[in-house]
Amino acid sequence: MGESIETGKDTMQTSNSATSSTQQEASTSQTPKTFTESDIKKAVSDALAKAGREAKALETAKADIAKREADIRKAEQDRELAELEVVKDKPDELSILQRKQKLAADIRAHNAEVERQRQEWDMHQAELTELKAAKYELSINGVADKNGVSADLLKAKAIELGITDPAGIEKLAAIMPKKVAVPNVDSGKTMGGGVDTSNMSPRELITRGLKNNK
Repeated sequence: MGESIETGKDTMQTSNSATSSTQQEASTSQTPKTFTESDIKKAVSDALAKAGREAKALETAKADIAKREADIRKAEQDRELAELEVVKDKPDELSILQRKQKLAADIRAHNAEVERQRQEWDMHQAELTELKAAKYELSINGVADKNGVSADLLKAKAIELGITDPAGIEKLAAIMPKKVAVPNVDSGKTMGGGVDTSNMSPRELITRGLKNNK
């Protein structure tokens, strides 16, 4: 019987020790990590180094593309010169080949111009999209301030309902609940006029409360 009691005590102590260890680990994991000045400097340095590597990689990729395009143009020129060399003593064939090469050159120039215009159009569309987004944000904030509602909630609701025009946003803001100002929390130890109530009896509190309500 005595052995059973001792075994129970050991089991309870082991359980309590495990619980305490678990609670200590949980408390440690929930403790926010603090960062020293050197940690912050290192993080900034690492971010700048990463940005530098990415920029260098992008420049390298652009240079590689430009070199390959130049190599392709050079190969085309060499091929065309070789074709001309073959028929240089045959006027009719030479004339046909020259017209053919001129047509190919015109097609390449046309395609390059189309690509340039496409890139300009894409850039223009991207700028227009950013402008519309900025205008939409300004409209949301202005309407929210005017109607006393949350700008974040108004934007979320407008997106949910697919409302994008200013008139629709105005109507939506008009029916949304207004923002509620959060009152200062009273400590409970003072009443109106700054009277200290910490040492008052319940009867005194009731009496003073009735007087204040008159």
